[in-house]
Amino acid sequence: NIFDQLSVRKSFLVRHEFWPSFLMVAASEEGGVSLINASPSLRDRQSRLSRCVKKAMLKFFHRIYVVSEADFKFFTKYFAVSSDKLLIAGDSKYDRVYERSQEALNKGSALEKVAYFQHGPEPFSRLIVGSAWEPDYKVALSALSVLRSHKFKHYVKPELIIALHEPSEEALLKLESACQVQGFASVRFSQLAAEGAKRSEDSGRPCPAVVLIDSVGLLSELYSLANLAMVGGGLHHKIHNVLEPACYGLPLAFGPRYKNSGEAILMVDDHCATIVESGKELAGWWIRQAESDHKDGQKVSDHLKGYLGATDKIMCDLLREQADDVR
Repeated sequence: NIFDQLSVRKSFLVRHEFWPSFLMVAASEEGGVSLINASPSLRDRQSRLSRCVKKAMLKFFHRIYVVSEADFKFFTKYFAVSSDKLLIAGDSKYDRVYERSQEALNKGSALEKVAYFQHGPEPFSRLIVGSAWEPDYKVALSALSVLRSHKFKHYVKPELIIALHEPSEEALLKLESACQVQGFASVRFSQLAAEGAKRSEDSGRPCPAVVLIDSVGLLSELYSLANLAMVGGGLHHKIHNVLEPACYGLPLAFGPRYKNSGEAILMVDDHCATIVESGKELAGWWIRQAESDHKDGQKVSDHLKGYLGATDKIMCDLLREQADDVR
C-alpha cells in the first residue's frame, strides 16, 4: 500500500537494514532497489550463518554501492555478488559529516567566545575525549598526570576536555571526583560560559587543567577547538563516531574495541589512528603528537578526503543508468 500510494519507482537501502518483505516489494518495482554505503558488518565477518542469510538478501538488489575496495572483494568472495553489480563509491556518511564540519568552521565557532577556548600566545596541546565513558576518562586523566611531569622539547601546555557520552549529574560528579583524586582542577563548561569573556587568569585564578562538558549537542563543534582527539567507547564496549574529529584533521586515538565501526577499521588499516589501552600508552602518543606539532592529523585528513564524494558518484551512476534506459 505504501509503495502504491507513493508511486515508488526506485528504492534505496542504507548499509545493513535488510527486511525481506520490503526487499521483495521494492525489487518488483520499475527501478528496483539499490544498496548504498554497503560494507560487511562485524557479524558478517565473524558468522558463516550471517553471511548465508545476507547472501540470500543481496540477490534482491539491482545495484550495490560498496564503500571500499576491500568491501568489493568481500562481497564478491563471501556473498558471491557479481562484480558488474558492484561499484566502489565510498560512504555518503563521510560527505554529510564533512559538510557539517565545514559549515561550523565557516560560520565561526560559538565556543570561541568562551574565554577558556580562546587561543593564547603560548603553544598548547589540547586533547579532547569525545563520547567518554569512565574507562576512557580514567585513561585520559592518567595520561595527563604523566604529561604534567614530562619535559617537552619545547614548552607545551597540555589541556584536556572531556565530553561524557551521557553527562548526567551523577556521572559529572563522579568525573569531578576522579579529577580531584588525580590532583587536577576541573571546571564545567556551563560555568565557563557564564563567566563570559573575562579570562580566569585575569581574576587571579589558575586555568583549570580539565574542562568537563556538561551540555549536549556541542561535541562536533568542540572537536574544532582541539589539537588531537581520543574517541570514547573503545575501551569497554564499542567505539563511537570517529568521523567528526577526523573532519578537522585531528590525530586520533581510541581503544581496541573499534571493529563495530567500518570507518574506524579503515583508519586503523590505513595507519592513521592509534590504538591505546592505558594511560601510559595514551601519554606516549600525546607527547609524540605535541612534539611534532600534531602532524599526524594530516594523515587523518588525507584519509578522510579519500572517501568523500560518494553522493556524487552514486548520482552520476544513476543518471548514466537513466540515460541508458532512455536509449
